[in-house]
Amino acid sequence: MDQEVKVTSRVKASKAISQISVTAICLALAMLLNVIFRSIPGLSFPNGGSVSLIYIPLALCALYCGPIWGLFIGCAYGILDVLVDGGFAINWISLLCDYIFSYIGTAFVGFLSPLFLKKRFYTIPSSLILIGIFRVLMTFISGCTIWSQASIDAGTLVVDFSAGAIIYSLSYNSGYILPGVALSLLVFVMLTKPIFESFKLPVINKLNDYKPETDTRKFTADTISNMDLLPAYFAALLILVICALIPSFQVYFLSYISLIGALVLTVYCSLNAFKAKKMNSVFRENDYLAFFKKPFLLYFVSAFLFVIILILSIVAICLYFI
Repeated sequence: MDQEVKVTSRVKASKAISQISVTAICLALAMLLNVIFRSIPGLSFPNGGSVSLIYIPLALCALYCGPIWGLFIGCAYGILDVLVDGGFAINWISLLCDYIFSYIGTAFVGFLSPLFLKKRFYTIPSSLILIGIFRVLMTFISGCTIWSQASIDAGTLVVDFSAGAIIYSLSYNSGYILPGVALSLLVFVMLTKPIFESFKLPVINKLNDYKPETDTRKFTADTISNMDLLPAYFAALLILVICALIPSFQVYFLSYISLIGALVLTVYCSLNAFKAKKMNSVFRENDYLAFFKKPFLLYFVSAFLFVIILILSIVAICLYFI
């Protein structure tokens, strides 16, 4: 009995050390990405905020370690953002809304950890969506209260949910958060297989209590192909090009990324459509894209959608130079 208790204690201690190590690495990576992206011209907004990939390490930490460590890294990053990078807050409410509470979505991402450790692909886009939603919500509230023109004029906290305040707060804060989430999604999806391969690393393996042999589901990351990632690529590129088309966001340069991405994926889908048609390919059993009936149809529809994004990207570029 005592031996079992000692073994259990060692396992818990080993897991705690791994959680601390992963959190420290992800926090350092998030701060590094923050500094790098803020130094790139055009990515930082005049009244605070910038387009960056910080959401990837924040989401990864929560997915690896769970909600408690997700909450910790969200709050820790917000505090470090103020101390290290010179974040500006006019009072304690501003500090909470714009920085600390702005990243608490990572705590909710942590509840996806058991599914993530079972290599469920959908946890990756879901994690970024959760962080993005919570950050838009908190910065929107801050924009309509602390940073509203009424509050600035009165010198005190005045809630202003007028149409003008709502539009400005949403457009300004979404202008850097949504592109950042979309870019993170694009990169995150590209790194899906390496991320799931990282489960073999000792420090990550200690976090995983999941036993693969007990899983009866057939579609996991072990069977993910590039075809399965197409919807996520499409969603990321669509958000990027929409942001580029909105003048108030002032992120037209994102249209170059969506242009290149759409061009590459259009060629990829077109070639695979011809290949699937020629070989009369079929979907795997229980494939979540099987409602397309045949892979040829999926590739054909995907190529058509990426062509639309390609056209929208060209339009966004032309609108800037007109």
